[in-house]
Formats: sequence, C-alpha cells, structure tokens
Amino acid sequence: MDSDDVMWEKEQILNEQRLDALDFRNSVRGQYIMAQAIYHALKVMKAVTPEFQEVSNIKDMEWIRDELYPFPESVFNSNIGLYPHNAKGTGVIIKHAK
Repeated sequence: MDSDDVMWEKEQILNEQRLDALDFRNSVRGQYIMAQAIYHALKVMKAVTPEFQEVSNIKDMEWIRDELYPFPESVFNSNIGLYPHNAKGTGVIIKHAK
C-alpha cells in the first residue's frame, strides 16, 4: 500500500466521521445540544463589559439561534435537569427547584 492509498483511506475515514457528526447535529438531540451551547455562549458574551463586547458576533449567534435552533430559552435557564436515565427507565428525571 503506497502513501496515496493511505492518504485516501484516512480521508474516507474523516469524511465518514464528518457525515456522522452532521447526522447527529441534524437530529433533535444534536439541535438541542447546539441550542444549549449557543444559549450559554451568549450569556457569557453578554456578561462582558459593554465596551469589550463583540456585538456583531452576539447578533450573528442570536440570528443562528433564532433561525436554526429555536428552542425556548426557558429550557436552558430553568431549574429543571434532564438526565439520560432514571430508575423507571423513562430516560428523563426532572428536578424541581426548592
């Protein structure tokens, strides 16, 4: 096997990994994860002293959030926690604020 074959195989593996990542991103779970990441990133970016805020980046991220990942903010800023498993096997445990 020559170096061109090795490079081609590595590229094929990378392409498959990228396709898997894109499939995940396009799933409901992937969209939720992206929305959550954007929500928390925006909180941090908006907490920066106003003269140092990257306003255009904040606006672009808000646009991406609104157009591609329109989950309600209440999903991320509430005291409800979602976990992958619980004792009943339903996949969700809800913790209520005290």
